[in-house]
Amino acid sequence: MPERDLRMEPEATVRDASTAPVSSDVPSVEYEVELLLPRSEAKLVETFRQEIRLCETDTQKFGKCIQKRDELLEENDGFILRLTAFENVMSVECTSYRGRKERARPLATPPGRIVTGDGAAKWDRFVGAAAVGSDAISKLLPPLKMVSLQWGKDFVQHYQLAGKGQNYCNKFSAAVKLHTLENGVRKLNQLLLRRF
Repeated sequence: MPERDLRMEPEATVRDASTAPVSSDVPSVEYEVELLLPRSEAKLVETFRQEIRLCETDTQKFGKCIQKRDELLEENDGFILRLTAFENVMSVECTSYRGRKERARPLATPPGRIVTGDGAAKWDRFVGAAAVGSDAISKLLPPLKMVSLQWGKDFVQHYQLAGKGQNYCNKFSAAVKLHTLENGVRKLNQLLLRRF
């Protein structure tokens, strides 16, 4: 889970379509999402498609794309953190798993490749994903602990700071030294509103 400074786009990006990548290449294949995703998720994709089609300008469409990108990246980050937490329990509690983990060749599956079967490839992929998550957690914990000590665990949980990424957590860690909880909450809410 590498640090992403691009998650919070400058306001001008949303307003100025000239900053959007210029490409006339429309994908030649439209995914049949109902074949790829469960019905509930396919509905989310179709709802997003309808929202995009309702936009009057390409700038508005690009703004929606930025929002959805950030939302999906946060979901992915949260999933990796969750996977890593489960992997840690497996590692601590199950001797057989520890043995399997030692034999694994951590593998980060390239995008577009789905590992099937139930053998070594799945374990390699799992251990690889957990390694990425472990690295992210080791970077996220110090700033999260600082925020938690100053403003409490409830604050960290309510705003789901871990899922916001390293850059975000570092900023909050610095902010707790300068602001009261009330002032911090106000500033965070302003920041979150600007993102949407």
